[in-house]
Amino acid sequence: MPAALPTVELDRKTTSEMETSVTSRVQNVLISGCGVAGPALAYWLHRYGFTPTVVERAPQIRTGGYRLQLDAIVQEPLNRLGILSEARAVGGGLVSMRLISGPNNRAATYPASPSDTSLAIRRGDLSELIYRRSKDTVEYIFGDAITAIEQRPGGARVEFEHAPAREFDLVIGADGLHSTVRELVFGTKDRFLRYMDSYLFLTAIDNYLGVRDLLTVRREHRRGSALTTFPGNEELELLFMVRTHEPPGPGPRDEQTQKQLMDSAFAADGWEAPTMLHKMWDASDYYFGRVAQVRMDRWVQGRVALVGDAGYCPDPMTGAGTASALVGACVLAGELAAAGGDHSIALPSYQSKVAKFVRGNQDFVDTSLDLFASAAKDDKRFRMENLMYSGMLRAAALAARFGVDATGYSRATKQIQLPDYSQYVTR
Repeated sequence: MPAALPTVELDRKTTSEMETSVTSRVQNVLISGCGVAGPALAYWLHRYGFTPTVVERAPQIRTGGYRLQLDAIVQEPLNRLGILSEARAVGGGLVSMRLISGPNNRAATYPASPSDTSLAIRRGDLSELIYRRSKDTVEYIFGDAITAIEQRPGGARVEFEHAPAREFDLVIGADGLHSTVRELVFGTKDRFLRYMDSYLFLTAIDNYLGVRDLLTVRREHRRGSALTTFPGNEELELLFMVRTHEPPGPGPRDEQTQKQLMDSAFAADGWEAPTMLHKMWDASDYYFGRVAQVRMDRWVQGRVALVGDAGYCPDPMTGAGTASALVGACVLAGELAAAGGDHSIALPSYQSKVAKFVRGNQDFVDTSLDLFASAAKDDKRFRMENLMYSGMLRAAALAARFGVDATGYSRATKQIQLPDYSQYVTR
C-alpha cells in the first residue's frame, strides 16, 4: 500500500470566515490550466450560468502529446461535452496487447475485444476538441500565469505575471502535476508527490514495423520498453521505462543526460531496442520525467479547489489521469450548480463524490508499472513474474471471450456513477 501522506491543515481563521460569509452566489471562477480538465470545467460552468476565465502559461493550446486509452466511464463526460462522435472520428478503439519476455522473446497476447468501447486518442487532439467547445463563450488568457492568491471572506484576489490583479469568487487549479495553485495554497509539492521509483520516456515515431492496432511490451528486470500504434496506425508511440533506487527528485533536466540515461539502460537489449534508441536520439519532441502521483487527503480549501492531475494525478502512463480529470471537472461544475453557487456546500461534495474513483485509479498504478518493468530483487523472482504475467494475459484473453474483464483496471473505473446535472443547464 502507498505510504501515508500528510493531511492538509486548513487555516482555521480563514475557513471560519469563509463558512460564515457566503453572502452572494459564486459567479466568477478562475481556472488555471488549459489541458483537458480546465476547458472541460469552463464549458460546463458556462452551461450552468457561471462566468469562467481560463489562464494558461503556454502561448496557445498544446497539440500533439502522447496516446490515451480511455475507458467507457470517460465517454459519458465526452458525451456531455458534445464531442464523443468527433473524438471517435479522430481516435480509434482498443488495441491488442502482446507481452514479450525472457531470453527467447516468449510472447503472450491479449487480443482486443470487438465489444470493447474503449477510445484511443492523442492527448492534444482531445484537448483541442474540448477547447473548441468553449473558446467562443469563455475568456481565455494565454501566455500568463498566477503568482499569488489571497483568499478573503467574499472572494479571492489573484495576481498574475503580466495581467493586473483581479478578484474572483473561486479559483480552480487544473494546472497539472507541478501545479502552481496547489503550491500557493496547499504547500510545496514535496508534501504531496509520491515518486514511483521510475523514469519514463515517451515520443512518437514512424510505424516502421507496419503493425496495426497493437501494443507490444518488452519486459525486463528493472526496465521495460513498448511500441504502441496511434489511431490510424501511421505512427508508433515509443516508451522506455527504467526502475531506479535513486532518491526522489525531478531527475535530469537537459536532453543529453535524459537520453543518455535511456541509452545506458537499453543499449545491451535485443528485440527492437537498437532501432528504438536510434529513433529516440533523433526525437526533438518527447516527454521525460519521473513517474509520480499526487496524493492528498483533500484538494479543497476555502475558495480554492484542485481538479485533475493538480489534485490527484495517478500517473503519466495510462488514460487514468485524463479519466480522473474529466470526471472531476464534470462533478465539480455540477455540484456548484446543484448547490446554487454555494462553494461551502459544493466543494466538499465534489471531493466526497470523486474520492473513491480517484483512489481506485491511483491504486492500480503499482500493478501497471510492474507489468511494464519488473522491480524484482533477483533474477529468480523476475523469471517467476514473467511466467505469472504471461499466464495472467492468457487467462484474461480467455475470460474476455465470455465477456468477463480480468484486468482489474475497469473495476477501478467503475467506482463512480456520474450524477445527472442536466436540470441545471441555463445556456
